[in-house]
Amino acid sequence: MEDTLQQLQQGKNSIDLKRAGYSEFMPDLWRLVVNGTNANSAVTVAAGASLAGSGTVGTIAGAGSIDPGNSPGITTATSVDPSGGLTFNFEFTSINPSFSNASASLNDVLRLTDLSTPFVASLASLNTVNIYFNVSTFVGAQVYSGAFFTDANVSFLSQITNATFNYYLKDAFGTNSFEGQTYSALPEGLSIVVTTAPQSADFGAGTVNGQISQFEVVPEPSTYALLLMTGAGALYAWGRRRRSNTK
Repeated sequence: MEDTLQQLQQGKNSIDLKRAGYSEFMPDLWRLVVNGTNANSAVTVAAGASLAGSGTVGTIAGAGSIDPGNSPGITTATSVDPSGGLTFNFEFTSINPSFSNASASLNDVLRLTDLSTPFVASLASLNTVNIYFNVSTFVGAQVYSGAFFTDANVSFLSQITNATFNYYLKDAFGTNSFEGQTYSALPEGLSIVVTTAPQSADFGAGTVNGQISQFEVVPEPSTYALLLMTGAGALYAWGRRRRSNTK
């Protein structure tokens, strides 16, 4: 099954994916949705194709995109080889994922189970990681967990830090679309700090003590100053009203 997506993209679509354990294929989008378990099947995602679903595959490679889950959800793989130029798309609807619900996990997660080499190679600038914050606004500094999870409890920050990260915030009038929702680029005055942290997760077969990527939304100093000025102004106005009422 290693060349399934490449063959299908080239029009050789005679492969019976359901019989092979793959639950759904949408040829109009060149999208393979894996909701079953094929842990021994490596998947090469050709350029222009995408891999999604809440199932399990072997090593993922290629030049297409990885869109975990079914908006959002958890895709499990043995490892990932990003050297061909893979793109990763992750949707976040909450602060933390719901690890026990692979088909509706709140935040997208790509779980990598290989304990020795979850990343066959480090992500580089040709690898794009798009984070779609499907939330209306940020409230101060917040830390969102999701995207990459490794069963190995070892920091993998050095293996993802050189990727090209793009961040988007839900916006009804945005021009960027993902999974039926429109987004705009992150507003000015906000930045994202990427880290990894230990994470205990139960995916349904017991607790796994691994590592997860985290994204801290950090208002820049000028934004903090504006918030302080706004707060001080509101406090001053409240004080004046209070004094007037006591006269």
